[in-house]
Amino acid sequence: MNKQVIWFIKMSLGSVLSILIALFFNLSYAITAGVVSILSLEQTKKKSLEVAYKRIVISLFGLIVSSILYAVFNYEWVSLFLSIVLIVSFGLFFKLREGIVVSVVLISHAFVEKSLSYQTNALFILLIGVFVALVLNLFMPNNEERLKKEIKAIDEMVRVLINHLIDNVALSFELIEKTIEEALKDLTIDIENQFFSRGDYKIAYLQMRLSQVEHLKSIERLRLGANSKEAPIDHFLLQLKQNIGLENKATPLLEELRQLEQTYRQKELPKTREEFEQRAYMYLVIVELKSFLNQKIIFHQTFPKV
Repeated sequence: MNKQVIWFIKMSLGSVLSILIALFFNLSYAITAGVVSILSLEQTKKKSLEVAYKRIVISLFGLIVSSILYAVFNYEWVSLFLSIVLIVSFGLFFKLREGIVVSVVLISHAFVEKSLSYQTNALFILLIGVFVALVLNLFMPNNEERLKKEIKAIDEMVRVLINHLIDNVALSFELIEKTIEEALKDLTIDIENQFFSRGDYKIAYLQMRLSQVEHLKSIERLRLGANSKEAPIDHFLLQLKQNIGLENKATPLLEELRQLEQTYRQKELPKTREEFEQRAYMYLVIVELKSFLNQKIIFHQTFPKV
Protein backbone atom coordinates (compact mmCIF):
# COMPACT_ATOMS: atom_id res chain seq x y z
CA MET A 1 0.00 0.00 0.00
CA ASN A 2 1.20 3.51 -0.81
CA LYS A 3 2.95 5.33 2.07
CA GLN A 4 0.76 8.40 1.69
CA VAL A 5 -2.40 6.27 1.87
CA ILE A 6 -1.17 4.57 5.06
CA TRP A 7 -0.30 7.97 6.55
CA PHE A 8 -3.75 9.35 5.66
CA ILE A 9 -5.51 6.35 7.25
CA LYS A 10 -3.46 6.62 10.44
CA MET A 11 -4.04 10.34 10.85
CA SER A 12 -7.77 10.07 10.21
CA LEU A 13 -8.27 6.98 12.36
CA GLY A 14 -6.06 8.29 15.16
CA SER A 15 -7.87 11.59 15.35
CA VAL A 16 -11.35 10.05 15.32
CA LEU A 17 -10.51 7.32 17.85
CA SER A 18 -8.88 9.79 20.25
CA ILE A 19 -11.89 12.12 20.13
CA LEU A 20 -14.33 9.23 20.63
CA ILE A 21 -12.38 7.88 23.61
CA ALA A 22 -12.24 11.35 25.17
CA LEU A 23 -15.99 11.78 24.65
CA PHE A 24 -16.63 8.32 26.11
CA PHE A 25 -14.92 9.41 29.33
CA ASN A 26 -16.84 12.70 29.23
CA LEU A 27 -13.68 14.80 28.96
CA SER A 28 -13.76 18.44 27.93
CA TYR A 29 -11.81 19.65 24.88
CA ALA A 30 -12.07 16.20 23.28
CA ILE A 31 -10.98 17.61 19.92
CA THR A 32 -7.57 18.34 21.43
CA ALA A 33 -7.05 14.60 21.92
CA GLY A 34 -7.46 14.16 18.16
CA VAL A 35 -4.95 16.92 17.47
CA VAL A 36 -2.43 15.40 19.91
CA SER A 37 -2.84 12.03 18.20
CA ILE A 38 -2.12 13.51 14.76
CA LEU A 39 0.92 15.41 16.04
CA SER A 40 2.25 12.27 17.76
CA LEU A 41 2.23 10.11 14.63
CA GLU A 42 5.75 9.65 13.29
CA GLN A 43 7.45 7.88 10.39
CA THR A 44 9.03 5.21 12.62
CA LYS A 45 8.26 3.33 15.84
CA LYS A 46 11.39 4.55 17.62
CA LYS A 47 10.72 8.16 16.71
CA SER A 48 7.11 7.77 17.85
CA LEU A 49 8.24 6.56 21.30
CA GLU A 50 10.80 9.34 21.55
CA VAL A 51 8.26 12.06 20.72
CA ALA A 52 5.66 10.54 23.07
CA TYR A 53 8.18 10.60 25.92
CA LYS A 54 9.09 14.24 25.22
CA ARG A 55 5.45 15.35 25.02
CA ILE A 56 4.53 13.66 28.30
CA VAL A 57 7.57 15.05 30.17
CA ILE A 58 7.17 18.67 29.05
CA SER A 59 3.37 18.56 29.41
CA LEU A 60 3.64 17.32 33.00
CA PHE A 61 6.13 20.10 33.66
CA GLY A 62 3.78 22.65 32.08
CA LEU A 63 0.72 21.45 33.98
CA ILE A 64 2.54 21.57 37.33
CA VAL A 65 4.15 24.98 36.75
CA SER A 66 0.99 26.55 35.36
CA SER A 67 -1.08 25.20 38.28
CA ILE A 68 1.23 26.95 40.72
CA LEU A 69 1.26 30.20 38.75
CA TYR A 70 -2.52 30.20 38.23
CA ALA A 71 -3.01 29.78 41.97
CA VAL A 72 -0.49 32.51 42.83
CA PHE A 73 -1.69 35.09 40.28
CA ASN A 74 -5.37 34.09 40.35
CA TYR A 75 -5.56 33.39 36.59
CA GLU A 76 -4.28 36.79 35.55
CA TRP A 77 -2.71 37.00 32.07
CA VAL A 78 0.72 37.23 33.64
CA SER A 79 0.30 33.66 34.94
CA LEU A 80 -0.28 32.36 31.40
CA PHE A 81 2.60 34.40 29.96
CA LEU A 82 5.02 33.20 32.64
CA SER A 83 3.88 29.60 32.15
CA ILE A 84 4.53 29.80 28.40
CA VAL A 85 7.97 31.35 28.93
CA LEU A 86 8.94 28.61 31.40
CA ILE A 87 7.59 25.82 29.17
CA VAL A 88 9.45 27.11 26.10
CA SER A 89 12.66 27.58 28.10
CA PHE A 90 12.36 24.10 29.63
CA GLY A 91 11.65 22.54 26.24
CA LEU A 92 14.55 24.21 24.47
CA PHE A 93 17.04 23.59 27.28
CA PHE A 94 16.21 19.89 27.64
CA LYS A 95 15.68 19.36 23.88
CA LEU A 96 11.96 18.66 24.21
CA ARG A 97 10.99 20.99 21.37
CA GLU A 98 8.41 18.55 19.94
CA GLY A 99 6.26 18.85 23.06
CA ILE A 100 6.20 22.63 23.50
CA VAL A 101 3.10 23.39 21.39
CA VAL A 102 1.02 20.59 22.90
CA SER A 103 2.00 21.62 26.43
CA VAL A 104 1.01 25.26 25.82
CA VAL A 105 -2.35 24.20 24.37
CA LEU A 106 -3.07 21.94 27.35
CA ILE A 107 -2.32 24.57 30.01
CA SER A 108 -4.60 27.03 28.22
CA HIS A 109 -7.66 24.90 29.07
CA ALA A 110 -7.46 25.60 32.81
CA PHE A 111 -6.68 29.26 32.13
CA VAL A 112 -9.78 29.70 29.95
CA GLU A 113 -12.03 27.83 32.39
CA LYS A 114 -10.45 29.42 35.48
CA SER A 115 -10.39 26.02 37.21
CA LEU A 116 -7.47 23.75 38.12
CA SER A 117 -9.70 20.70 37.65
CA TYR A 118 -9.10 21.14 33.92
CA GLN A 119 -5.42 20.33 34.44
CA THR A 120 -6.39 16.72 35.21
CA ASN A 121 -8.67 16.79 32.17
CA ALA A 122 -5.75 18.03 30.06
CA LEU A 123 -3.51 15.22 31.33
CA PHE A 124 -6.03 12.57 30.27
CA ILE A 125 -6.47 14.28 26.90
CA LEU A 126 -2.70 14.10 26.40
CA LEU A 127 -2.43 10.44 27.42
CA ILE A 128 -5.31 9.39 25.14
CA GLY A 129 -3.85 11.17 22.09
CA VAL A 130 -0.33 9.84 22.67
CA PHE A 131 -1.49 6.29 23.43
CA VAL A 132 -3.65 6.04 20.30
CA ALA A 133 -0.76 7.32 18.16
CA LEU A 134 1.62 4.78 19.70
CA VAL A 135 -0.78 1.92 19.03
CA LEU A 136 -1.28 2.98 15.40
CA ASN A 137 2.47 3.34 14.90
CA LEU A 138 2.94 -0.31 15.83
CA PHE A 139 1.52 -1.11 12.41
CA MET A 140 4.30 -0.37 9.97
CA PRO A 141 4.80 -1.97 6.54
CA ASN A 142 7.58 -4.60 6.41
CA ASN A 143 10.09 -3.58 3.75
CA GLU A 144 12.38 -6.61 4.17
CA GLU A 145 11.51 -8.25 0.84
CA ARG A 146 11.57 -4.97 -1.04
CA LEU A 147 15.02 -4.16 0.35
CA LYS A 148 16.32 -7.57 -0.71
CA LYS A 149 15.07 -6.91 -4.23
CA GLU A 150 16.67 -3.45 -4.23
CA ILE A 151 20.03 -4.91 -3.18
CA LYS A 152 19.84 -7.55 -5.92
CA ALA A 153 18.94 -4.84 -8.43
CA ILE A 154 21.94 -2.76 -7.34
CA ASP A 155 24.27 -5.76 -7.73
CA GLU A 156 22.88 -6.28 -11.23
CA MET A 157 23.55 -2.62 -12.04
CA VAL A 158 27.19 -3.09 -10.96
CA ARG A 159 27.44 -6.09 -13.31
CA VAL A 160 26.03 -4.01 -16.16
CA LEU A 161 28.54 -1.22 -15.51
CA ILE A 162 31.44 -3.69 -15.55
CA ASN A 163 30.10 -5.25 -18.73
CA HIS A 164 29.99 -1.80 -20.34
CA LEU A 165 33.65 -1.34 -19.40
CA ILE A 166 34.46 -4.60 -21.17
CA ASP A 167 32.42 -3.68 -24.26
CA ASN A 168 33.82 -0.15 -24.33
CA VAL A 169 30.33 1.36 -23.94
CA ALA A 170 29.83 4.76 -22.28
CA LEU A 171 28.88 4.41 -18.61
CA SER A 172 26.11 6.27 -16.78
CA PHE A 173 26.22 6.23 -12.97
CA GLU A 174 23.19 8.37 -12.21
CA LEU A 175 20.70 5.49 -11.92
CA ILE A 176 22.75 3.30 -9.60
CA GLU A 177 23.68 6.23 -7.33
CA LYS A 178 20.05 7.29 -7.08
CA THR A 179 18.93 3.71 -6.41
CA ILE A 180 21.50 3.25 -3.63
CA GLU A 181 20.59 6.56 -1.99
CA GLU A 182 16.88 5.67 -2.03
CA ALA A 183 17.61 2.19 -0.66
CA LEU A 184 19.66 3.74 2.17
CA LYS A 185 16.75 6.04 3.07
CA ASP A 186 14.28 3.13 3.05
CA LEU A 187 16.66 0.99 5.10
CA THR A 188 17.16 3.72 7.71
CA ILE A 189 13.39 3.97 8.18
CA ASP A 190 13.09 0.17 8.31
CA ILE A 191 15.76 -0.07 11.04
CA GLU A 192 13.97 2.64 13.05
CA ASN A 193 10.84 0.46 12.90
CA GLN A 194 12.65 -2.59 14.32
CA PHE A 195 13.52 -2.47 18.01
CA PHE A 196 15.93 -5.41 17.71
CA SER A 197 17.02 -5.01 14.10
CA ARG A 198 20.41 -6.06 12.70
CA GLY A 199 20.30 -3.80 9.69
CA ASP A 200 23.80 -2.35 10.10
CA TYR A 201 25.29 -4.84 7.64
CA LYS A 202 22.78 -3.81 4.97
CA ILE A 203 23.71 -0.15 5.37
CA ALA A 204 27.40 -1.10 5.20
CA TYR A 205 26.73 -3.20 2.10
CA LEU A 206 25.00 -0.34 0.28
CA GLN A 207 27.71 2.12 1.32
CA MET A 208 30.31 -0.36 0.08
CA ARG A 209 28.60 -0.53 -3.31
CA LEU A 210 28.47 3.26 -3.43
CA SER A 211 32.23 3.40 -2.80
CA GLN A 212 32.82 0.77 -5.49
CA VAL A 213 30.90 2.90 -7.96
CA GLU A 214 33.47 5.66 -7.38
CA HIS A 215 36.25 3.24 -8.37
CA LEU A 216 34.34 2.28 -11.51
CA LYS A 217 34.09 5.99 -12.32
CA SER A 218 37.88 6.26 -12.03
CA ILE A 219 38.37 3.25 -14.32
CA GLU A 220 35.97 4.82 -16.81
CA ARG A 221 38.02 8.04 -16.85
CA LEU A 222 41.24 6.05 -17.31
CA ARG A 223 39.71 4.05 -20.13
CA LEU A 224 38.78 7.21 -22.03
CA GLY A 225 42.44 8.23 -22.05
CA ALA A 226 43.84 4.83 -23.00
CA ASN A 227 45.35 4.11 -26.42
CA SER A 228 43.95 0.59 -26.66
CA LYS A 229 42.25 -2.11 -24.60
CA GLU A 230 44.10 -4.71 -22.53
CA ALA A 231 42.81 -8.26 -23.08
CA PRO A 232 44.00 -9.57 -19.65
CA ILE A 233 42.21 -6.70 -17.91
CA ASP A 234 39.03 -7.38 -19.87
CA HIS A 235 39.27 -11.06 -18.96
CA PHE A 236 39.58 -10.16 -15.28
CA LEU A 237 36.65 -7.74 -15.52
CA LEU A 238 34.57 -10.56 -16.97
CA GLN A 239 35.37 -12.75 -13.97
CA LEU A 240 34.64 -9.85 -11.64
CA LYS A 241 31.26 -9.30 -13.26
CA GLN A 242 30.35 -12.96 -12.81
CA ASN A 243 31.19 -12.84 -9.09
CA ILE A 244 29.29 -9.73 -8.01
CA GLY A 245 26.95 -10.60 -5.14
CA LEU A 246 26.57 -10.91 -1.39
CA GLU A 247 28.96 -13.89 -1.14
CA ASN A 248 32.64 -13.33 -0.40
CA LYS A 249 34.33 -13.80 -3.77
CA ALA A 250 36.62 -10.79 -3.45
CA THR A 251 39.55 -12.49 -1.67
CA PRO A 252 40.38 -15.05 -4.42
CA LEU A 253 39.77 -12.39 -7.06
CA LEU A 254 42.25 -10.07 -5.34
CA GLU A 255 44.87 -12.82 -5.37
CA GLU A 256 44.27 -13.37 -9.08
CA LEU A 257 44.59 -9.63 -9.69
CA ARG A 258 47.93 -9.59 -7.87
CA GLN A 259 49.16 -12.42 -10.08
CA LEU A 260 48.09 -10.43 -13.13
CA GLU A 261 49.97 -7.43 -11.81
CA GLN A 262 53.07 -9.57 -11.25
CA THR A 263 52.83 -10.86 -14.82
CA TYR A 264 52.93 -7.30 -16.13
CA ARG A 265 55.87 -6.45 -13.88
CA GLN A 266 57.87 -9.28 -15.43
CA LYS A 267 57.23 -8.04 -18.95
CA GLU A 268 59.80 -6.12 -20.94
CA LEU A 269 59.90 -2.41 -20.16
CA PRO A 270 57.97 -0.18 -22.57
CA LYS A 271 60.09 1.35 -25.34
CA THR A 272 57.84 4.01 -26.78
CA ARG A 273 55.80 6.77 -25.22
CA GLU A 274 52.61 5.07 -26.35
CA GLU A 275 53.66 1.78 -24.73
CA PHE A 276 54.61 3.62 -21.55
CA GLU A 277 51.23 5.37 -21.36
CA GLN A 278 49.43 2.09 -21.97
CA ARG A 279 51.42 0.38 -19.19
CA ALA A 280 50.67 3.26 -16.82
CA TYR A 281 46.98 3.00 -17.69
CA MET A 282 47.04 -0.71 -16.92
CA TYR A 283 48.71 -0.20 -13.52
CA LEU A 284 46.25 2.53 -12.55
CA VAL A 285 43.32 0.30 -13.50
CA ILE A 286 44.76 -2.49 -11.35
CA VAL A 287 45.08 -0.05 -8.42
CA GLU A 288 41.41 0.90 -8.78
CA LEU A 289 40.35 -2.74 -9.06
CA LYS A 290 42.33 -3.57 -5.90
CA SER A 291 40.51 -0.82 -4.05
CA PHE A 292 37.21 -2.06 -5.50
CA LEU A 293 37.86 -5.57 -4.14
CA ASN A 294 39.24 -4.35 -0.82
CA GLN A 295 35.96 -2.53 -0.17
CA LYS A 296 34.17 -5.90 -0.33
CA ILE A 297 36.82 -7.68 1.74
CA ILE A 298 36.57 -5.06 4.50
CA PHE A 299 32.80 -5.50 4.48
CA HIS A 300 33.13 -9.26 5.06
CA GLN A 301 35.77 -8.73 7.75
CA THR A 302 33.37 -6.39 9.55
CA PHE A 303 30.40 -8.73 9.08
CA PRO A 304 31.90 -12.25 8.88
CA LYS A 305 28.57 -14.04 9.36
CA VAL A 306 26.90 -12.41 6.36
